[in-house]
Amino acid sequence: MVNDEQLVTISPPSQCSEGSDLQSSSYQRRLHAENSKKKRPPKSAPDSATSDSLPSRLPVVLIELGGVQASVLDALPDGILIINAEGGIAYANRAISILFPKPMRYPGDGQDEHPGLTAVVALAHNAINDQRKLTTQIKVPASPADPTGRPRTYQAIAAPFVNGPATSAWVMTREITDILALEKLREKFVAVASEELLTPLSLIHGYVETLYCGRFKGPGAISFGHCLKVIEKHTRRMMRLKDDLLTISSRRMSRTGPGTDPFIVRGCVEEALQTMTGLIERKRPDITLCFPKHGGVLHGDQTCWRQIFSQLIENALLANEVPGLSITLSGAWTDDQCILSVADNGIGILPEEIPFVFEHFFRCRDRKVDAACGSGLGLPLVKSGVEIHGGAITVASEPGRRTTFTMRVPCGATRSTN
Repeated sequence: MVNDEQLVTISPPSQCSEGSDLQSSSYQRRLHAENSKKKRPPKSAPDSATSDSLPSRLPVVLIELGGVQASVLDALPDGILIINAEGGIAYANRAISILFPKPMRYPGDGQDEHPGLTAVVALAHNAINDQRKLTTQIKVPASPADPTGRPRTYQAIAAPFVNGPATSAWVMTREITDILALEKLREKFVAVASEELLTPLSLIHGYVETLYCGRFKGPGAISFGHCLKVIEKHTRRMMRLKDDLLTISSRRMSRTGPGTDPFIVRGCVEEALQTMTGLIERKRPDITLCFPKHGGVLHGDQTCWRQIFSQLIENALLANEVPGLSITLSGAWTDDQCILSVADNGIGILPEEIPFVFEHFFRCRDRKVDAACGSGLGLPLVKSGVEIHGGAITVASEPGRRTTFTMRVPCGATRSTN
């Protein structure tokens, strides 16, 4: 489709009087027809749309026509640049200013130019010099002006024009930071899930074989009850992994926030403690609850909060084999927020591990922890549960002395941040 306004030339008002032939619709139609013949490029046999041919021909047409085609490029999420024969930027679509905002101060650069944009232009110059298509990934350090505070990665493709000047080129770029993070998460999931499934499946298979063969007699024989206990334990381990993965998936897919019904926080904590009575009796920790007399009221999904407290308490119990373990759960309310915390005096978390404790499948190293304690999904589930209630969670730890998880949640009706 061709934009008529781009093909019609209107004379200045001083050169035409009211009622002249220039103002008539018939004259404008004739002028439009004449300009259409002059401006439209000659028709040619259609080429197959391939990744190599289509992008390199498209910008040439854009330079000749502009208008509608430039509007289409502005609507694309990918950044498009055209480098002219003088080495400057002849065209940049709207996505370029979104991908490479300006000004962006970076430590030690002493300039306002976005380093990602500088690298993209340099790639175009290399494509012109080599007279071939180039593809690269551009990594940009985190900028203080970026609210996310994380480094960025871009993918860029540059090539000289096929039907244009040899000293000009086109560039297409997009940010792939999230794509790389998801790919890394997928690889980690495959590795951890394989490991998490291999151990219990091997044990279950071995004990099922023992039951099948009936090896319950003689010295060192395994009892029937022991076999069933091991099978049950590792079956529960796999079921928990399945439940955690389903919970993560459901929270990501959910378009609505959690419930907004009020509930007593102390009562929710007590319910969480009751679900792990056996573990508490085995570990025998000193558990202290510090809440207001009325127990403290919070709006949200009580089941979700019970899971949050259960996970944090269980982590403290499983990660600490030292005697004299003390766990303190507390809640304090201000005018606008509720501050909840779970603290223990266990082995703590190393400083270099703290930035990663909320990442999926991350597990602290060199810890003598129960083999069935989890797959590294517990704390990410806690974090997502707090966040869907409009809150945030932080962790502070002194190795060998104390670890505290602090959650700050709005006191009013729950708001979703999905």
